[in-house]
Amino acid sequence: MFTPEAFPITAAFSARVKNDESINATPAKDSFQRVRPYNLDKTLPPICVTKTKNDSYPSGHTTAGYILALALIDLIPEKRDAILARAEDYANNRLICGVHFPSDLQASKLLAYSIHSVMGINPQYQKEMTAARNELRQVLNLPLASN
Repeated sequence: MFTPEAFPITAAFSARVKNDESINATPAKDSFQRVRPYNLDKTLPPICVTKTKNDSYPSGHTTAGYILALALIDLIPEKRDAILARAEDYANNRLICGVHFPSDLQASKLLAYSIHSVMGINPQYQKEMTAARNELRQVLNLPLASN
């Protein structure tokens, strides 16, 4: 089971990746100030927690889901398809909940891929990713990946 205690290096790496999402998505949300679907049309019954702030675009949850998925693929590339499928499901749940528009999710996916591509060339990211990959693969009894 994944717990921060069992995977401390991977947990710290994940927290830093998640932080990069908010650093990049929040300014866009503040700039666009897009109204949420349920605030635009009061007949839409959202099933997730709602808020009055106009910050639908891009979706922070979706951006975080994709950026964490892409980082996880760096750690376990052989699970790429399953990880991306789960990220897609996670994003789609924001539509099912009634808290985002499809274009919010599309923008978030593009934003996550952009963030990840910049992160990937950062030496600090590479160092932390390598340490997390080694920890995770060792605990999961997977062969250590070559750099």
